[in-house]
Amino acid sequence: MTPLSLTFYLGSALVPVADRLAASIGERLGTVVEFDPDATDSERRAAIDDPKPGFVWLCGLDTVLRQQDGRLGASIIGAPVFPGRERPVYDSVIVASDRWSGPGVADFEGGVLAINQPESWSGHHAVRALLQTRGLRRPMFRRFVVTGSHEASIDTLLAGDADCAAIDDTVWQARVARDPQAAALRIVDRTDAWPAPPFSLVDGLAPDLAADARKAILDVTVPGLEAIAPASDADYAVFHDGLAASRALPWSSP
Repeated sequence: MTPLSLTFYLGSALVPVADRLAASIGERLGTVVEFDPDATDSERRAAIDDPKPGFVWLCGLDTVLRQQDGRLGASIIGAPVFPGRERPVYDSVIVASDRWSGPGVADFEGGVLAINQPESWSGHHAVRALLQTRGLRRPMFRRFVVTGSHEASIDTLLAGDADCAAIDDTVWQARVARDPQAAALRIVDRTDAWPAPPFSLVDGLAPDLAADARKAILDVTVPGLEAIAPASDADYAVFHDGLAASRALPWSSP
């Protein structure tokens, strides 16, 4: 059977899950599903610009935008159910440094917001959409710091170089479990729940292989995920509305 690949661009906390997933799908299909757990961030970023035949696992917003502008020829086939969840959704915790005493996101007037990446849903647009939904349209933050990852955003808070950040809940739970310093940061709010980062199947596979691949990923069970639920492109159209809400704020951020 044709070798396949798992193209991945999410937080480092999910790398072991992706590695186990690729191996388990390969066993079910009787072929190799390539995944490099040691790839660098730049290598993973380059891979999503030209994914090999197989599966793609990345941010819902990024998936939708890449499908829309033709950078990703793939269809959404599934969505992860993360530990402690009953549905394939996720959110971000809004975390404050110990220097900030306000009780909620509305109190960060004049603070510094750490953003993992400008195009990120969980670390950037989700918090902007939340502010828009709550009617907090005024410019709140005096400065923004782009950190490069959720882990780096946590480090930035701990170093005192930012006051708050939106952190993907899966990354946050993994970090707190191994880092007592991070556990000292305060959760002051949460974003709304959105469809979890989807699995897509790259276009162009032979019909029988595509059907087997769809079945394999939905049937597989790996530590770190409760399940993988069926999903489609239509389930992720909500990100268009979410992005519109983010962009409706009358002030810019990186």
